[in-house]
Amino acid sequence: MYHIVGGRVIERATESRFYRRAAVVLLYCLILVFIYPFMLLISDVDTSVPLALQTQSKTIYYLRYFFPLLCIGFALACGESNFLLRLCPALMLYCVLCLLSVAWSEDPYSSFKYGVRLLLYVIAVAALCEALRLEIVCRVILRIVAFIILSSVAMAVLAPGYGTHQASDASQSVHAGLWRGVTSHKNELGAMASCATIAFLFFGHLGSSLLGVRLICLSASLACLIFAGSAGGLVSAIVVLMIYFVMFLTWRWPVAFSWLLVFIVGGASAFVLLAADIDTLSLIGRDSTLTGRTTIWQTVLPMIADSPLLGHGYYSGPTAVAGPRLAQLFGPAISDPHNGYLSLLLDTGMVGLSLYLYSVLSVILMGTARAKHEGRVRQDCFMFLLITPILGIVLAFFEGHPVGDEASIGTLNFFSLVATYSYLKQSEARPEVAHEREPGRNVGVLI
Repeated sequence: MYHIVGGRVIERATESRFYRRAAVVLLYCLILVFIYPFMLLISDVDTSVPLALQTQSKTIYYLRYFFPLLCIGFALACGESNFLLRLCPALMLYCVLCLLSVAWSEDPYSSFKYGVRLLLYVIAVAALCEALRLEIVCRVILRIVAFIILSSVAMAVLAPGYGTHQASDASQSVHAGLWRGVTSHKNELGAMASCATIAFLFFGHLGSSLLGVRLICLSASLACLIFAGSAGGLVSAIVVLMIYFVMFLTWRWPVAFSWLLVFIVGGASAFVLLAADIDTLSLIGRDSTLTGRTTIWQTVLPMIADSPLLGHGYYSGPTAVAGPRLAQLFGPAISDPHNGYLSLLLDTGMVGLSLYLYSVLSVILMGTARAKHEGRVRQDCFMFLLITPILGIVLAFFEGHPVGDEASIGTLNFFSLVATYSYLKQSEARPEVAHEREPGRNVGVLI
């Protein structure tokens, strides 16, 4: 409560609103720069020419370092320094390991620049979460998801030369006709559509109170999920929908029992499919080799065995280790294992995989447990933030991008991990005012 009356109170309230709005703008910029929608247009990429023969714009590359530093500086200038104490220890250890892997990396430069970027991004997210309420953050993220989905539909319909894969694409002609929207690949659009479908089905009210707007966004998400033709995205969406349905049915149960039932239902479903001898792969348009993925995995496994404990260095897999070998065997379109867990093993070994999985699973369990003790709005906010970590666990079996800060789901995955843990710690520190605190409460230090 302010102890100053008159114009001074109005001045402080005005400045508080200003810094809150500035933090919201920074949040939009940070997430959009890392997701990088309209990449083909902004980078002036000619999809008919191999990427190795093109020179892309470096603007976004530099902005991915600039905006995290700006967010951290903004929070510190506003007197918000507690975010450094509310970073997930296991996740921070993973980020530090990625950076330290420069010492043994087979591509030290890539390990350094991507390790620094990941660390800055994680700290920047925590800084903004310290300056903004949970409800505001969720609203911003949901609106960004809506923007990407709606603009992807518009691009696919109105500008198919960019919004869909073409037969003339240098490395992706096999996907001709499938939607990629404002992303660079149909699998990335499928992953984002999976996230959006769940978000607008359960939590659309966090972004808009208009039912019509939520229905349009949900319909657009389903359209992107179907026309992108991403089997991994479709399977992941079904699995996560099942998990959320079970969670809502058992909401009054202890969190351990809820997750136990999730595993029982999942195991029973798999058993029924196997017992009925149903070719589940053919149902999603795949053959027994997952369209070549198992062959890719078999090629990568010996590379992992060469350095199983600490890996070959963060982000060295696609640049120096697996990338050249896979491109030689399978073509220029294949530069990574197409499996997030194999990517983690390749880059940071068993240590990195263990730290990452511990971070994800602990945040999911703690976030679910906290949501069960919150009011309706914050309950929905916590469950909304957990969509991408849960989705990432499933999707990582099919794709590598959910475990990195590249692409949409990877960006939102790390954001959700940091934000969920940060708000959990804020609630523990100030349980009686966690839902009432105003962002920018310490802006008086700037006066």
